[in-house]
Amino acid sequence: SFLPTILLAIFSIFYTMKSDSEAQHKLQVWYYIFQLIFVILVTAIGNSLIDQANKLVESPFSVFEMLGASLPSATHFYMNYLVLEWAAL
Repeated sequence: SFLPTILLAIFSIFYTMKSDSEAQHKLQVWYYIFQLIFVILVTAIGNSLIDQANKLVESPFSVFEMLGASLPSATHFYMNYLVLEWAAL
């Protein structure tokens, strides 16, 4: 994946880093956030992000019900994703 390389380029342009280890730490934090949002939450929410956003605006506490309804159907995706991530290492 080119995402870590792109994130490091962005950090070097917009942030002043004291050391390479600080840049690596910042990369790990932002990469984790990216993975959390785009791999877990987007897959769990479903295909129509706009419809789900409208439901959340109407009832913010329905996020748990929405995730509870959609996560069981997405478990096969997550199981395949974990195996592919492990195999890629």
